[in-house]
Formats: sequence, C-alpha cells, structure tokens
Amino acid sequence: MSAKRRKADLTQWLTAGEPGGHDQRCLPPQSADFEGFIVWSYTNNLYLGQILDESTGQPADTFVPQSIFALQFNTFDEASEKVFKLDVPAVVLFAAEFNGEVSVIG
Repeated sequence: MSAKRRKADLTQWLTAGEPGGHDQRCLPPQSADFEGFIVWSYTNNLYLGQILDESTGQPADTFVPQSIFALQFNTFDEASEKVFKLDVPAVVLFAAEFNGEVSVIG
C-alpha cells in the first residue's frame, strides 16, 4: 500500500464526522484486547476477522464487533495491504501489548 493511500485513509478518518462530511467517525478503543496490528472500520466500529465459508471450506473475511476476534497481522504492511483490498473505510490499529494503548497508524 502506498504512503499516499495510507495518508488519504488516515486523513479521511480524521475529518469524518466534521460538518459537511459524509462519514461518521467512531473512536478506537482506549485499551487493547489484542496485540500487534489489526484492521478497524471506523464508520461501523467493527474489526476485520474471518469465518469459515461452509460452501467452499475456506476462510472468508468478515467484520466482527470485538477486537479480540480480529485478524492480527505481524507487520503494518500486511495490515495495510488488507485495508487496501477492502471496500469499506478502514484504518490500521496498533497495540504494543495486551491491555496497552491503542494507536491509529494509517
């Protein structure tokens, strides 16, 4: 994912909910029940997870209400690539440790 696209996504999150804006903006959790990088939809306050698609027997992306069930990525680049492929406004959240501070990083 390009730095330009990451900046555009982060700028969109920061300006969502402002007068004249089209998207609402949810606030990220203050304390993490995850460790590392996850993908978060800031308009729906949902986290990217996976379920088993019974028709194919393969995992399928879905959004889940709790970050503890979110897909965790090893690197920012892996999480950013997933955000790039989604058709919903989303950003990457990072927590260095479980119950640690959560940062919106792009």
